[in-house]
This record gives sequence, structure tokens and C-alpha cells, in this order.
Amino acid sequence: PVVDEKDPPTQALDLGVPRVDTSTAEMKLPEGWTAELPEAVHEKSAYATYDLSYRLDKGILYSERKVVVLAEKVPVTEWKTYKKFADAVGVGTETYVQLRRAGGEKPAVAASSSGTGNGNVQLQEIYGELETAYQYGEVSKMDGLLKQMKDINPKAPRLMAWEASVAILRHHLQEAIEDNRKELALYPDEFDRYGAITWIQLQQKDRAGAEDTLRDWAKADVSNPQPLMQLSQLLTADGKAVESVRAAKDAVTRAPESTEKHEQTLLLLGAAEMKADMKDDATVTLRDLLQKTDNPEMMNDAAYELADAGRELALDEEKERVAIERLTEETKSWTLDESQTVLKQKTQMLLASWDTMAWILYKEGKTKEALSYAEAAKMGRLDPIVTVHLL
Repeated sequence: PVVDEKDPPTQALDLGVPRVDTSTAEMKLPEGWTAELPEAVHEKSAYATYDLSYRLDKGILYSERKVVVLAEKVPVTEWKTYKKFADAVGVGTETYVQLRRAGGEKPAVAASSSGTGNGNVQLQEIYGELETAYQYGEVSKMDGLLKQMKDINPKAPRLMAWEASVAILRHHLQEAIEDNRKELALYPDEFDRYGAITWIQLQQKDRAGAEDTLRDWAKADVSNPQPLMQLSQLLTADGKAVESVRAAKDAVTRAPESTEKHEQTLLLLGAAEMKADMKDDATVTLRDLLQKTDNPEMMNDAAYELADAGRELALDEEKERVAIERLTEETKSWTLDESQTVLKQKTQMLLASWDTMAWILYKEGKTKEALSYAEAAKMGRLDPIVTVHLL
């Protein structure tokens, strides 16, 4: 469960029966992209252990998670001890994974007499080798490849970006930031470097620096809503609610209407307005989104935000039933030939919808039906919010 110091628990925290839960998520990266792998997480407590690791293999990003629940309950007197564990593993949050363009995407620009056409071909080959070496963490091999790059063209595109990747593998995070800034100085349109710098600053817990970097990214990449979306989320997490709303509004203006990204920015704006106690504005934003969207996942998220604030409950229930009906209907076409990871993700979405329905019904005073949905959601979904809704 999530523990809030401002509202400490008054009864034992229910972790469920002792068990081992494992999960693997996979995401196929877009052509020409790779990812900066977050550091693995290994945390232990008297009540549970948590292990999370990441790997890249043939253009697919995998996250592998293992949770071992050692005790059914955490005594209320031990909530602070449990909170330290929960904070360390990021209960209720997801780790940010920075995507970046693969080095071979752009041809080298002749910045010296060695930047010949033949040199460019050689650089393309080196980019591919760097990609493979990075996936396997072969730092020494990458050093050799980068030396070859410098010999061909000391100002080759992505050279300093790859130097930053090597620095990250060596855990020299400040050096990686400086290398990325050098890349931007040479090639200002390499916007993904801003995202890489932000990721590093968050690893360093330099949240103010990350906010500044996202603002710089938004100024440089004027049509992209992504830096403003990330900035809004970061500001919300840092308790800067009004600034978060401002960033989310700017993101909405950059996302074309009738696109999935536009709906995402509207959801973000509505959630930010709720956090800023602008509940009337949030209700308008989220109600309009809920009425127009045809996406079951978006229906679920918007309905949850509204229901959590006790707003538009009849509409929330109506749309959540539509989402559940569509997701349930989809299960009829599932086959064993499909990716088990994809099927698990779809299952988790259905379970999340059951939990949202439980919360809506509870808010409406329909406690018996609410409990049936909450119990069903808890049986298949390891999520602290589900447990909270059952308490």
C-alpha cells in the first residue's frame, strides 16, 4: 500500500497472503531508437523484497520484476519502516525510461577534411556496432569504436552522445550530462539529448535541474508536447501544482486534436487541475474528454480521476461500464499464439477497470457491488491502490 505521512494509517497494512509475484513487460522500440537503461532496483525489508531489472535485446526493451511478500500484514506501529521500503522501490510510480535515437540514424556531416563520403560509410558501420556493444554493456569495445569515430571525424554527429552513453555505463553521470550538452552545442536539433540529460538529473535527484532542462527542451523543440508533459508531471510530483497546470495547458496546444497524444495531454491537464484544487476546471476538462474518447484505457483513467474527486459519478459509471464491456469482448478473440506479455498487459488493463468501477460504485454508495469488483481486481492485480480501495 501507499503510505502518506500527512495521513498515517490507523490500522495494520494488508499485504495479502505471502507469495512470490513475477512479471515481465516488453516494449518494441520504434525503428532507429534505443533506450537508456535505468539502474536495477534491489530492496529488502522484513515484510517484502523487490527486484527490478531492465535489458535490451534486438530492439525490444524488457523490464523484469519480482516481488516476494513475506508477511500478510505490517503492524501499524511499523508503518514508517514500511514507508522507507515503499519509497525506495517507488510504490505507486513507474520508472522513467529515456528513449534516444540510435546513432546510425543520421549521416555524418563533414566537419573536417577526414569527413569524406567513404568516412561517412565507415561511421554508419560504427554506429551499428556501438548499438550492439551498448546493449551488452561492452564499454572497452565502445571506447575503441569511439576512437575510430574521432579519427574519421572529430565532430561526427552522435559522437558526444555516445560518449555520454559510455559515461553512464561507468556511472559518471555528471560527465554524461556535459557530453550531451556538447552534442547539443554541435547539433541543436538533437532534441533527444534534452531527455537524456533530464533522465540523468533525476537519477542524481536534481529535480530543479531536470525542470530547467525540460523548459529548455520545450523552447528548442517548439512543436513537441512531450517536454511539457514531462515537466507537468514533474511539477505535480514536486508540489508545484499551479506551474504544473500551466505546463499541461501549453502541452495541449501542441498536440493536434483527434490524436491519441491530444487525449493524453487533456488527461494530464485534468489531473493537474485536480491536484491544484481547480476542481471545477478539472471536471470540465475530464468530462469533455470522457464524453468524446473512444479509447477504453482513456475512459478508465478519466473516470477514475473524476470519481476520486466525487465528480460526475453517473457519467463515470456509464463510461466505465462501456470500457469494461469492450475490454471483456476483446478477450473472446485472445489466443495462445499471442505474446504472453501483450496478453498480460491487456489483462492488467481489464483488472484496472474493475478497480476503477469498484471505486466509482463505492463513491455512489453501492458498496455491495463495489466490493465484488474490488475483490475481483485484487485477485489478479498487485497494485497498492487496489488494496487501499478494499480497506
